[in-house]
Amino acid sequence: MPSPKAMPITLSSRQQVLLKQLVRCGSNPHRLVRRAQLVLAAAAGKSNTEINQHLELDRGQVRLWRNRWLAASVELAVAEIEGVSDEKLIKLIEQVLSDEAREGTPNFFNTEQVIQIVA
Repeated sequence: MPSPKAMPITLSSRQQVLLKQLVRCGSNPHRLVRRAQLVLAAAAGKSNTEINQHLELDRGQVRLWRNRWLAASVELAVAEIEGVSDEKLIKLIEQVLSDEAREGTPNFFNTEQVIQIVA
């Protein structure tokens, strides 16, 4: 039984240029660069399997970031239509490609206890 085809990603020329800038910039975090590469590969028509083999990522990760980009594509298109600057658009792209906030361990001390310890 063939696996379902992944939803195609369509990038505007501006989005493509900005994603390539993210990939080329040596000071960007590795995970951001990998995710930008993933989106560019998906936009080039590569399947999730091809992307996971090329970037050595888990297929679940490829699926997650492809879906996250697709979910944000309308917001990115609206920002472009509104004529936001490249700096603002790249910040939006970085937001899309960033990890979501996770719950950490609960605090062991409340604020009053910390103040007592410090004082």
